[in-house]
Amino acid sequence: MLDEVPIAVLLIENGMFVYCNRAAVDMFHATTRYYW
Repeated sequence: MLDEVPIAVLLIENGMFVYCNRAAVDMFHATTRYYW
């Protein structure tokens, strides 16, 4: 049971990181769309 909690936390943190990273990439493409 001790291993289930860290794995769940890592999955949540990884999901949030991927979501924030995709949002940042979308903003990056939105800002660089005018230059390319």
